[in-house]
Amino acid sequence: MSELEQDSTERNEELLGKIKWLMVLRLLFATFLLVATVVVQARAYPSFSNTSLASLYILTGVIYFLTLCYALLLDRIKKYVLFSYVQLVFDVLFVTALIYVTGGIESIFSFMYILTIINAAIMLYRRGGLLIASASSIGYGSLLDLQYFGIIHPYYTRASELMTYTIGYYFYTLLMNIAAFYLVAFLSSYLAEELRRSSVKLKAKQYDLDQLELLNRNIVQSINTGLITLNNQLEISYINPAVEQISGFGYRDLEGIHIGDIFPKIVPYLSISDRRGDNDDMPQPQKGIDVDFDRRDGTRLHLGFSQSILKDPGGDEIGLILILQDLTEFRQMQEQVRRMDRLAVAGELAAGIAHE
Repeated sequence: MSELEQDSTERNEELLGKIKWLMVLRLLFATFLLVATVVVQARAYPSFSNTSLASLYILTGVIYFLTLCYALLLDRIKKYVLFSYVQLVFDVLFVTALIYVTGGIESIFSFMYILTIINAAIMLYRRGGLLIASASSIGYGSLLDLQYFGIIHPYYTRASELMTYTIGYYFYTLLMNIAAFYLVAFLSSYLAEELRRSSVKLKAKQYDLDQLELLNRNIVQSINTGLITLNNQLEISYINPAVEQISGFGYRDLEGIHIGDIFPKIVPYLSISDRRGDNDDMPQPQKGIDVDFDRRDGTRLHLGFSQSILKDPGGDEIGLILILQDLTEFRQMQEQVRRMDRLAVAGELAAGIAHE
């Protein structure tokens, strides 16, 4: 899979997750609206007409039905962006209908447009936020125009309780709401895009960090030099495969074990703050030390080791790093060379004596 295809797949998966959350939130609101309608009907508030209550039940049923349809289509839909726009447009239509049945210009549910715009900005960023803000402005403006000219009448109030408002009030209400729609669209889309950019940067840094960690792990695992990390109590916290080969013990055998239980001849040379304390006579970190070591199978090895302080990102000492090298073959070669040198000297001496 190419990098472009992988990026497209990740975006689709991200958008799919947002669509699912939108559906859940829609169901929660529908349930809240249903419960509120039942409570209003049970309390028999005189300001609500039977037609208005029936309309609320119908709208709630429509939400449940549409959400069920969305859920059934979710696995079949491939164009998630178009699917998101369809849902958001239906949400705008639903909010418009809800405002109509709850009083029109007097309705308290005009804020639902803002929630829909925020959802659009989160899902589809600036373009989606502005398009849904425009759709909300058209829907709300058309509703107020129809109400002002008397073409429609809200269901919320009874006919005898209808109030008349001046054109200035209608214009002011519409202007303030449209301004709020676009302001919310700009702000929410800006925050959503900033969050997306931050997420992309974070993923890129995480990828680089993972690659670097993988590289370091491969290097540590591949080198034939033994690597051991110790904590401040000189307990083994990590070994690489080379240490397993040198010692004959596996990682699980050595994890948490004091270094002296495996490499007793190394301990006198180790230096660490907790071990030194206030005693300046304790040995300081040394390098290039040779010691003998009896392997698990009884084989005598000659090891060279060096050490350095292990620090955390804050610079505090948290242990030691030991580097082990099996020098057995090298020492054997040295001994063989010395033996040959001694034989050569003895041969020369014997030849000189014979000549005399």
